[in-house]
Amino acid sequence: MRPLKRCEEAQAPSRGKRSHLRKGTAVINQKRMSYTKRTLFIRFIFSLYLSHLQRLALIG
Repeated sequence: MRPLKRCEEAQAPSRGKRSHLRKGTAVINQKRMSYTKRTLFIRFIFSLYLSHLQRLALIG
């Protein structure tokens, strides 16, 4: 293979492309965060429900 010319060398993406890539990552992180919050909320409600059932079993 021949050596690359300066204009052909790998260069960092321009400022506009960088911000676009960063925005895409932020959207993915936001979706993942909302999924995590939802999962934690469901687990919390389920644990409350189980403790409630245990109390009923102890009282009843």
